[in-house]
Amino acid sequence: MGGGKLTLPFGQTTIIRAVAGALIDVPVAGITTVVGHHADDVQAALEGIPTAYATNPDPERGMLSSVKFGIRAAGDDQDAFLIVLGDQPELDPRAIRDLIRAAETSDKWMFIPRFEGRRGHPVLFKSEARDAILALPEKTGLNAWRDSHPELVEMVDVEAPEILHDIDTPDDYRDALNRLDRH
Repeated sequence: MGGGKLTLPFGQTTIIRAVAGALIDVPVAGITTVVGHHADDVQAALEGIPTAYATNPDPERGMLSSVKFGIRAAGDDQDAFLIVLGDQPELDPRAIRDLIRAAETSDKWMFIPRFEGRRGHPVLFKSEARDAILALPEKTGLNAWRDSHPELVEMVDVEAPEILHDIDTPDDYRDALNRLDRH
């Protein structure tokens, strides 16, 4: 979709601010926003939102590099890490609450939301997985960890199709705006 998509309009706000709003509505203990290109624009769009920032100087290395920057910036005293996509403005706080509830009652380490049999985002990791994630080779990604540790992964069924929607193309953006207009 090119650069700057996180600051595109989404209703009365922007894509990234809508995502942050869902996190605030949960609420979560803290938000760390990983920025790369267009960092100044993203920070301006999030003005007034209580978030810390971590800068990934080389976001072309892939999403796992940004995940690692975020985990390190959040610190090692967290109970869990919620990995949220910045381009998921329809994110439903109920799905996040479902993940948190599942993590509070399970000995698993990774929690993935599922709607009608399809996996989505965000993903929650307990702190026990922190060092393993930080040690992953960046070419492998989080899916490799998930696939090599199925005994530590719990699928969490949610009633939120929004976990499947992110904005990667102009068509995705148009579809998200259309869904917003219908609500």
